[in-house]
Parts: sequence; structure tokens; C-alpha cells
Amino acid sequence: MNKRPSIKDVASLAGVSISTVSNVVNRSRPVSDEARARVEKAIDTLNYIPDISAQAIKTGRKRCIGFVVPDIANMFFASMIEAIEDTLAAEGYNLIVVNTKETPAREVDAICTLTSGLVDALIIAPTNHDKEVFETYIPASFPVILVDRRIPEYERDMILISSHSAVYEGVARLIEMGHTKIGYIAGMRHLSTTVERLGAYKSALHDHGLKPDEGMVRYANSMFNSANQCMPDLLAAGCTALVVSNSIMTTDALNYLNNHSPEKRGEIAVIGFSDSRFDEHIHPSLPVVRQPTIQMAKKAAEQILYRIKNPNSATKEIILYSTFLERNL
Repeated sequence: MNKRPSIKDVASLAGVSISTVSNVVNRSRPVSDEARARVEKAIDTLNYIPDISAQAIKTGRKRCIGFVVPDIANMFFASMIEAIEDTLAAEGYNLIVVNTKETPAREVDAICTLTSGLVDALIIAPTNHDKEVFETYIPASFPVILVDRRIPEYERDMILISSHSAVYEGVARLIEMGHTKIGYIAGMRHLSTTVERLGAYKSALHDHGLKPDEGMVRYANSMFNSANQCMPDLLAAGCTALVVSNSIMTTDALNYLNNHSPEKRGEIAVIGFSDSRFDEHIHPSLPVVRQPTIQMAKKAAEQILYRIKNPNSATKEIILYSTFLERNL
């Protein structure tokens, strides 16, 4: 059997020292462009794979980041995974993704496993909403960033998207068009995104002289097939317009109308959410609240790398903003 190439073999073929190869692989010290090119060519020629365990023992870092996501089937999180992975890879880090399926207990298990020595830091789109859960299971010194969902009073970096103004604008536009019975499909009640978006919907109604009607609001779990269960009640309540508060539920609501009430599909105005480029191909003409998903993902990756290198720096809260795209209303 062929012996696995070693770092010494790479150094010999490239005509450089072992430390130079190490600096190229680990990005630990500057290396001239010429030397880097020779090392990279030798790595490709030998199909050299660095010994990650040895690097971890020597440096104390695994060069891996964990990403705990609530629903990997959601294109919002799938798009985030790709953007985070690309940003981290450019800095020599790998991404480990764990899917919790919006289950608090699975989230805790994932956090415990990843922080036990598998990764250098965590990015979390949380399902749990109690800061004590995270304070209990994540060491105080462990680098963590929360994305998309806020945990009140939890002193960690957060990269968030505010959709309040965009949702408000969309609902206001429906009212200007003459709609007074506007249904709303919300996500899980405890999520900060649900609270903010539902608050915007109610504020728009109130500010335009309409009393919010709880009979026009239904809660789903933000995952596939959850919005379907909300549709019969909203249609029975006589809604003439519908706002759906995430992209997966938007697709489900439209599919329900097409399959179960095709006669109403053209009568009911629908505003959905768009979280990725993929959504644009499915519903290219649908009025949507568009979220800056890729921008948030890149900022999360950049901030977690900064946090690893600067563990004692002040925590940051970065807020990006959604936009309302009025198309064919």
C-alpha cells in the first residue's frame, strides 16, 4: 500500500522548509507568493491531506466551526450554510452542520456535542428562547454567535434581520388596495422573528383604522406542511388577502390554494417571504418581503472568525433590514 504523503514529503517536493508548508496550510504566517504557489502545487501533486488531529494538539484549534440550524430543508438556512461555508473555507476553516428540526432537546444535544471538543466556535439559529439554556450548556469563554433569532438578555454576538418595516409596508399596501380582511400565517409563537413580524402586521392594521382580529391569525411551526393546516380556517373566515411569514410556509399556502381552492387563487392577494435566489425561480412575480440572507451569513462567518481571534472584545449586535418588493399586487 502507498504511504500517506506527509508534510515532509510536501516540503521536499516544493523545495521549502516544513515550517513554510505549515504556514501555508495553517495560514499562520505570511509566505511569499512564489513559495505558496510551489507548496500548493506540491500538495495537489501528492494529494496531501493535513493531519487535523495533530494540528489541533499543537495549536489548540480544530479549524472547524459548528452551525446549529433549526431546519436544514428550509432554503433560508440552506442558503446560509453555503455562504458561511464559502467564507470560512477561504480562511481555512471547515463547517459542521447539525439540524435540530426546531426541537429544543435536539438543540441542547447538538450544543453539548459540538462544544465537547469538535469545534472552535458555534453559530446558532436558536430554537430555545431562554438564555439560561445557553448559559448552562455553552461555556462562558466559548465563541458563539446567534443568527436570525434574538435571545433576550443573552450577552453574545448577534447577527439579525429586521423585517418590521417591510411587513408593515406590505400590509399597508394591501389596505390601500381595499382589503380589510387580511389573514396572517405566523411561525412559532416564542420566536423573536414571529413576534416582530406579527407586531408589524398588527401595527399596520391599527394605524390604518382596522382592528386586529385574532381570528385572522394562525400559527404554524415554520416548517414544511405546517401552513396547510392554517389555510382552511383563514379561507372560512373570509380573508381576501394573506400574509405568510416565511418562504416555506409561503410555498405551502400557495400550493394549498392551487390544489384545494383554485377558484380563489386569483381572488386572494398573497404576500410571502423570499429568503434565497431559489425562491425567485419558484415565485418570480409574487409580492414578497425579501431578506438579506447571504449578507447575514457572510457577516456571521466573519464575526465568528473575529471572535475566535479576539475573545475579549465587546459583543456586537448587527441588524440588517428586509425590503418589500411589490410585484403584481
